[in-house]
Amino acid sequence: MNILFFIESGLGNSSLLVDQITALYQKHKSVHAILSDYDQEKGLTDKIKEMSIPYTILPGLYKHHSFRKEAQILKELIESKGIDIVHVQTNWELAIISHIKYILKSKKKFKTLYTIHGYRNNYKYKKYIALFLLTILLWLFTDKIICTCSSLKKKFNILSYKIILLPLGIDKNFFISKRPTPQNNNLRLIYPAQFRIGKNQDTIIKAFAQYVQTTHDTNSILYLPGSGELLIEMKNLTASLNLNKQIVFPGRISKNEILNLYKQCNTAIIASSNETFGQCIVEPYVLGLNIITTNVGVAPDIITDQINGRFFTTQEDLTNILLDFHDNPNKIKLFGNYNYERRDAFTWDTITNKYLKYLSQLS
Repeated sequence: MNILFFIESGLGNSSLLVDQITALYQKHKSVHAILSDYDQEKGLTDKIKEMSIPYTILPGLYKHHSFRKEAQILKELIESKGIDIVHVQTNWELAIISHIKYILKSKKKFKTLYTIHGYRNNYKYKKYIALFLLTILLWLFTDKIICTCSSLKKKFNILSYKIILLPLGIDKNFFISKRPTPQNNNLRLIYPAQFRIGKNQDTIIKAFAQYVQTTHDTNSILYLPGSGELLIEMKNLTASLNLNKQIVFPGRISKNEILNLYKQCNTAIIASSNETFGQCIVEPYVLGLNIITTNVGVAPDIITDQINGRFFTTQEDLTNILLDFHDNPNKIKLFGNYNYERRDAFTWDTITNKYLKYLSQLS
């Protein structure tokens, strides 16, 4: 089973895909990487080279240039390498591979696998148009589809006969890092996210303000790392509520810096209106933090209310949950322990074993 694996996702997930192909190559050597000439994160191509993973760089892949040239290069590669499965991550990649399969008619027959990393879903009409168009493309041109959580699978329910349910993994540094020590005497809250429509930092800020006003707790801290168009507005809201000393805006920070912030916290809050998967849910989960979240992405797959976290819908819900943790701080530790004990489900080793099992059935 020879696999052609695209690294470029178009959504900033390339580092995750490098981790995935690294784990895949360690278990199954017959894999060839397709890279863009543009690294979304510095050093990603170097990682592929260091692992001695066979690769081909397609100039212009990131910017969607040279469709015909890229198709010809890939056609020759598929035929020369005897590729059985092509794993694509974007619509552009799917279009090129479909062109090879149906127009250029590659001599080598292969299956096409597609991972849904995201689609536009924060705007009322655009999300339905995007969902409809993507569904048609996947129906016509894929053999199997990977959905990273059950809530995403439901959105493509009409294609359920093609869907494989397989989560994304988490950076190994989250597993080798020392587990944060829960602070039961006060809340240490964190929500790493871009400041844009649909992330709803204002809901958290207002709920936290109500919590502080009710409890007079001046020791609890809320960290809101990230950047974006709404950052200044959220800072102004914080200042208007006199919470500058308790709400911290670290700005745009690296993955390692986020990891260090998690270590200072005992609870993660996820307020997103939508998540295709939700790294911001899984990262604190594997570290053994307590989780407070909206019902998005992978959350309903791994969180059970009052067992290992809490779900909320409104600002009032969130305030009441914070008050409950203030009155019952032991829950923070209990919920975190539950998550920590089940974190191995998100190692790339575990996920790769499942991936190869599915692919053996596909080839």
